[in-house]
Amino acid sequence: MVTMEDVAKAAGVSRKTVYNVLNNNSDMMSKEVREQVLKCVKELNYKPSIAAQSLKTGKTNLIGVVLPNLYHPSYVAQLVDIEVEARKMGYNIIACNYDYKTDLEDYYFDMLYKRNVDGIIYQPFILDNINYDIRTNVIKAKEMGFPIVVLCGFMEKSNFSRVVINEKKAIEDAINFFLKKGYKKPALIYCKYYEDFDYTKLNPNKYHQPRPYWYYTFCKKNNIEPQISVFFNEDNPLKESVKDFLKKDTYDCIICENDHVAVTLYKYYKEINKEPLPLLGFDNAEYGLICSPKITTFSIDYSTVAKKAMEIVVGEIEGNKKPKKVVVDFEFFERESSK
Repeated sequence: MVTMEDVAKAAGVSRKTVYNVLNNNSDMMSKEVREQVLKCVKELNYKPSIAAQSLKTGKTNLIGVVLPNLYHPSYVAQLVDIEVEARKMGYNIIACNYDYKTDLEDYYFDMLYKRNVDGIIYQPFILDNINYDIRTNVIKAKEMGFPIVVLCGFMEKSNFSRVVINEKKAIEDAINFFLKKGYKKPALIYCKYYEDFDYTKLNPNKYHQPRPYWYYTFCKKNNIEPQISVFFNEDNPLKESVKDFLKKDTYDCIICENDHVAVTLYKYYKEINKEPLPLLGFDNAEYGLICSPKITTFSIDYSTVAKKAMEIVVGEIEGNKKPKKVVVDFEFFERESSK
């Protein structure tokens, strides 16, 4: 391995001179010396040791990104945009997929501390332990004085930095959208993550998935009787109960928790030989654009989320410890499915 001493010997200068050139501290030296050092660096293919640099500066220029699942398109979009923003700001990322499991989340947080990352961006979403408090690792980080930003749509009263997705406004806009079009009884089909779980009594310290909660809230505000059905995944064990729900005539439009649910409902409608009701989804997923009819949907600008999260975490790394909250709104795309 080529060392700084090798470069110094080849250039006929001291090690300190090479160090100053590589760290842009070469104002007081001649142009010829600087160019000679850089020429030798290139010819010898010298690569400065990141580990050595981090020991000197106390920084690794690494950001840990802890996400629930890297198969889900929205989390992948977040990761891509965070990496782009991190690179622009001179940081690299370590991506951690905790697969909705508390033990994996704990493992990755511990691993990131041991790797001496400069900060963490964390998206909470726990499936395997209904009693788990999603603030656990965040509180630990804050107690350590560790820079952390939470990507979260709930937990309104919190003493840590977060980028909040405006779920409340999106659901209110969805209900009002249908009411203004003349529909009176919007139903909700949502992804139920626990068997024993009441979304009408959300604990903001534990859960960050508030769309059903806001649906209940705004139905009550508009004197609408809430009507819901639950959906798990593509191999939905509740498939038949969802089909039975679609056969009902007690509602006239549907709010789907995401575009995947919306697209799947078209398949179910075909299987029960019934004309689909107007519906809308969330995420603005690509498959919502290629199905027929195209899905009316709410979209999150993940590039804005990534930029704000990186700005906040870098600010904390540089010493700004005052918690910040940034609210990012959805963008609404009206297409054929809601007509």
